[in-house]
Amino acid sequence: AFYQVAMVLDTTYAVELPSAYTQWTQAFDWLGELDLRKLVVSGDCLFLDFRTELIATSVWPLALIFFIELLAICVFCLRVLVAKEKESTLHEALRDAVSAGAFYALPFTQLVIFLALPSISSTIFSVQSCEGFTYDDSSKHYYMRSQIEIRCSPSTTEHDELTALMWALAALWPIGGVVFVAVMLMIVRRHLVRGIDSTVVRANKFLHCEFKQRHAFWEAADLIRRTVLTGWVLLIPNESSFLRLIVGFFISVSYAVLLVAVRPYLSSWNQHIATGAQALLSMLFFGAMLLRLYSDFSGYAGTSAAATSIMGFQSDNAIVGCMILTTIGMSVLLLIVLVSETLNKRAEAAANAKWSSLAVDPPTCSWIPNKKFACFLSHFKYEAASEARYLHDALTKMLRCPVFLDSTRLADLRLLFEEGVECSDVLVVLATRGVFTRPWCLLEIMYAIQCNVPVLCIGIMGQTLDVQETKRYIRHLETEMALVNPSGLALLREQTDGDLSLLKLCALGVLEAFLDSKCRPEFRPQLGDEALIADLKDIVEGMAKLTDRTIVWTDPGAEEQQMQLGTLWHWLPFSSCFWRETEAVAILAYVRDDCAAEAAVLRSAISKRTDRHVVELARGTAKRKLSSGVDGEPRRASLAGRLLRHLSSFSLDRESKRVDSLIVILTRHVLLEPVILNKVYQSICAGLPIVLVFLARGGGGFLEGGG
Repeated sequence: AFYQVAMVLDTTYAVELPSAYTQWTQAFDWLGELDLRKLVVSGDCLFLDFRTELIATSVWPLALIFFIELLAICVFCLRVLVAKEKESTLHEALRDAVSAGAFYALPFTQLVIFLALPSISSTIFSVQSCEGFTYDDSSKHYYMRSQIEIRCSPSTTEHDELTALMWALAALWPIGGVVFVAVMLMIVRRHLVRGIDSTVVRANKFLHCEFKQRHAFWEAADLIRRTVLTGWVLLIPNESSFLRLIVGFFISVSYAVLLVAVRPYLSSWNQHIATGAQALLSMLFFGAMLLRLYSDFSGYAGTSAAATSIMGFQSDNAIVGCMILTTIGMSVLLLIVLVSETLNKRAEAAANAKWSSLAVDPPTCSWIPNKKFACFLSHFKYEAASEARYLHDALTKMLRCPVFLDSTRLADLRLLFEEGVECSDVLVVLATRGVFTRPWCLLEIMYAIQCNVPVLCIGIMGQTLDVQETKRYIRHLETEMALVNPSGLALLREQTDGDLSLLKLCALGVLEAFLDSKCRPEFRPQLGDEALIADLKDIVEGMAKLTDRTIVWTDPGAEEQQMQLGTLWHWLPFSSCFWRETEAVAILAYVRDDCAAEAAVLRSAISKRTDRHVVELARGTAKRKLSSGVDGEPRRASLAGRLLRHLSSFSLDRESKRVDSLIVILTRHVLLEPVILNKVYQSICAGLPIVLVFLARGGGGFLEGGG
């Protein structure tokens, strides 16, 4: 589209470029004069005049569309006749076959219109593309560029007839074609918002798949812009051709600002490229205006010295040179932005993989997302913030593609739907006790169902969802939420225009599916690496089932081989000169069954901030209880004896000498582990700082545990 406008500067905008510039651009003129008709038949050999060529150019796509539609309808009707339907139902079957055949060929119809519309519109409006010639009596006459013997101004009968034909064909293509595409895309947008996967949506997928759901009609707006810049501006009189440049410049600048403000594209790459192209087009029009002014000043004064004194350019070649340098500079700047964004994303992905919350190397699969993200993690932060972060890192590592977690990617929660849910293959709901009481989680579920995004609920160990109680809460949502969260209820009514029936229906449907599921995926990070990997595989396979995928797991053999090679490297001579082991920043002591997810997230966050690893001192659940009386004394004595045995063999271990601090997560059983108490004693003796971490979610039971 950019090059098409650039190539019609001389014919549409009456800007004559220097020959030194046009010599090396002639090889690309076919891009600016793209006419699909010329791929089928040569106009120079077949048509005798411009009128016949104009009619044929406008009619041949319609003939092609009619032929394909008729062929599809005949095929579907033939299937009905071969099936030998009963006479009573034959009429209805043939009527359905005609409708099915017409919709089946609709994608091809849209493709022909989309490809042919710009070139046909440019050909239609070329009736107004005229070139002026000055006579000896100082009068200036304009003649058609397409057929030079026809005079445009002063008007003639031949040109008036062509103008009438132009308006008739304009109603068919520049007006009718654009209106048809716009109406179809508006229907598509309405169906997408309502969650309807219709034939119209599938037929126009290539027109709306790159845009956000609410901006599914954007391709029609861009089509209007292109037809205006290459066709409609020719309606401005030839005597005021400079006004065409001004209109083109303001349209390009306004469209670039609109792109930045609205950001209609799903992909940031497409957004940057579209904005950069509009910036380039704006600079092109600005340079063309300078070139036109230089030419007019030189023509009025009879010499280029006057134009040089006014504008400062020595020649028109200098202006074109500045245009070329500006275009190259802006293209390089755009390339730098794209490369920088790509490198930043790769660096972030590498850091996340290096310091992932999932310490083990899990099996991987090739999940190619249909959208931007493989899944969207919907969760109640107070109940499952750490589990969501842990699951995010684990799934990212296993799927090898992005996973959306709102706390990491958005500052404005109101963009959750467009930037997150709509751009994800699956919505994964962490089904904790209170997730269905949160307004944003309910809205995410409703919006996912509207966007045809499948929903998968997974259980969280220790946070079991009471499905029946939650269903009762959803049925009486207005009453229940008004008592405990009136601001949340106001938010729901604001987002749903006061009608919560669809939201309640979607939530109840998800709960029913979760209740009826024979194999519910569950996330249990407290049970160790093997159980964790099994849970993650169940979750991924549940996502694959909802999206009709087949998962092929790949064991982490390559990573293990690299680790073995790294181990062998230590035995090579002078390996210490090349291989330096990074010192740990801290020792993290915790009880796995109390806070496995929180510890994994904390370890990952510290490593990412410091770029150093954290040594884990993880113990299993201590099933002992400290109590008073006869039963409690033996347990106290046993614990004290085990602790004394550890302390009697006290010596500073290697980790304690090389780390900066000891981090202890205070939970119910942490001070019942002799190994952890021994590590605390060693740190005190070594003067190592001790950082105590208190869990905000219920305090981790530390105070209740008798610590």
